[in-house]
Amino acid sequence: MSMYRLMDLRERPLGMSAHQHAYYGIRDLPERDYVALFVEENPRFLQRRLERLLGHRLFTRIERHRDMLWYVEISRAPQALNPLGVGDLMSRDHIRLNRLFLESERLLRARQPEGVPLMTRFAIRMARHIYIESQLIAQLLSSDQLGDMQHPVAIMRRNHDEIARELATMVQFLDAHPVDLDGLIVSAGLVAAMGLSSEFYEETRVFPLWDHRLRARGDIGKILRDIQLQLYASIAPRGH
Repeated sequence: MSMYRLMDLRERPLGMSAHQHAYYGIRDLPERDYVALFVEENPRFLQRRLERLLGHRLFTRIERHRDMLWYVEISRAPQALNPLGVGDLMSRDHIRLNRLFLESERLLRARQPEGVPLMTRFAIRMARHIYIESQLIAQLLSSDQLGDMQHPVAIMRRNHDEIARELATMVQFLDAHPVDLDGLIVSAGLVAAMGLSSEFYEETRVFPLWDHRLRARGDIGKILRDIQLQLYASIAPRGH
């Protein structure tokens, strides 16, 4: 059975464009579900922008609701089993991180004992994620551009430095005995919010550059496998 959510793109956060707001509603959409949108801009233009951001085709049904307003239903085409590039691989990990944080936060707020070890897992995976992007992939695909402080990869790395500093604070909460759950929730929320802010920049400005460079090489499969091995390596328990 298909499920849907309704989004009115006229009611979006200040400073966010319609396609950015729609992007966050569609990015983690299951294949059988769809999003219904009310949109003022050209819906075909919106579809093209979203397809470029997501890296795959979308199925759409468009109706004119009334003058200057369109009703659009959007569903995702089936996702390829294997990642299609660095951008696809790391974007999928963004979704995993977001889901892991939300579940961890829910458990912490409910004072469930599973919340702390799950939030510990989120912290470890977030640290690993930004290391792989800032060091492993950046050195592999953008090493000649890292001296340009205005280059998108350099900006991403500065964003990651800020996330890493807040992660260090979050780890202090995790290592305390007993754990200050309210303090941990606040610190983890800051990490997650900073991560979300960085995600959109990466997925729109950095990942397309990396995928372009990756396509110019002859070892795409090996590079993706090496990154996946680092990304999904097992996590040792921390004793909470």
